[in-house]
Amino acid sequence: MQYGVPISSWRTTWWKAILDDAWQHRWWLRGPGWGTNLATKYLVEQPSSAQQLFVALRLPHNFVIGLVGRVGFVLAALFVAVPSLALVSTRPSRLPSSLRDHPLRKAVHAGLIAQIAVGLTDVYLESPQGAIVFWMLCGALWWWATPRVQPTSSIAAA
Repeated sequence: MQYGVPISSWRTTWWKAILDDAWQHRWWLRGPGWGTNLATKYLVEQPSSAQQLFVALRLPHNFVIGLVGRVGFVLAALFVAVPSLALVSTRPSRLPSSLRDHPLRKAVHAGLIAQIAVGLTDVYLESPQGAIVFWMLCGALWWWATPRVQPTSSIAAA
């Protein structure tokens, strides 16, 4: 790993080191685990101008690469599949016409897409304040994707 990496590329250098190590060790089904400090393990030297801002740096500012570095490629892909399937299953063409243009569904959809985009360049999803909202939005979309069954007259009469 190179030291003194310019600020503009220190994250991509770090991400490449994590992915190269995962590929080299063939972390398909499992990685080194959750206790690993990915900054210390890959000897990332923070930019000197930002040294004081990154005193407790542990996470690579990309939730997908962070997952690959901890649990391997397959489990990282499965993790990414959950919000992806929630988004796909609630696209307007799959919903009844009464729910297609519902503003709350559109807001939840947009919110989840925004959180995924932010999670690719920030530690947002790796912190409780971001993860709680993220999983709530995923749950709301899964609820939205669940078909509604109307009670039959025999059930309603009981």
